[in-house]
Amino acid sequence: MKLLQSLVFFSALILASCAEESPKITNPSSNKIPNWIQLPESEGMSVENQFSVTRYVDVQHGGELIIDKSYKGGPHGEVKVIAKFKIYENTVSTPLMVTMTIDDRLGIITFSPPTVFNRPSELYVKFEGLDLYNINPESIDFILETDGSTNDVFYESLVVDVPSGIIELKVPEFVVDNAQITYNVMNIIPLGKYGWVR
Repeated sequence: MKLLQSLVFFSALILASCAEESPKITNPSSNKIPNWIQLPESEGMSVENQFSVTRYVDVQHGGELIIDKSYKGGPHGEVKVIAKFKIYENTVSTPLMVTMTIDDRLGIITFSPPTVFNRPSELYVKFEGLDLYNINPESIDFILETDGSTNDVFYESLVVDVPSGIIELKVPEFVVDNAQITYNVMNIIPLGKYGWVR
């Protein structure tokens, strides 16, 4: 009888070990749809749906793209959108026109064309006049979303001032997480969306 029980036990053990394992999700947040922190609507009629700047960037001098806009709206009466993208000398291999665009609804920042840089660049972004009262400041982050997945962006500081409706970001070495691994000291500006999420 003990022999029969042992055979049944070992058979069940072998069958259990042969069962298929369910796939493991290593980074469940990487495929989530980002919950972007949106800009307040503009008061009155507005046909704009983005703020944009294009600048010539050359090898010897680099270049700088600046967006500094404000409009009436939001819980504080005025919304300010400031973004500065500093591209240093010897960052690009050939001269090119670079465009930085901020969507005036979602606050998403895009760059074009997709470019591989020889060294990191500097990004500064500040939005003022947002409604941050129903958002946990600890949950706010700045990310890159591309092809349905999200990537971390390394930054020096991220300031959240809930009463004033301010979020501010300084990235002295603008390098995307996976780009730093893939390109080591190279920097890449992929075709994707940068922005604040909660």
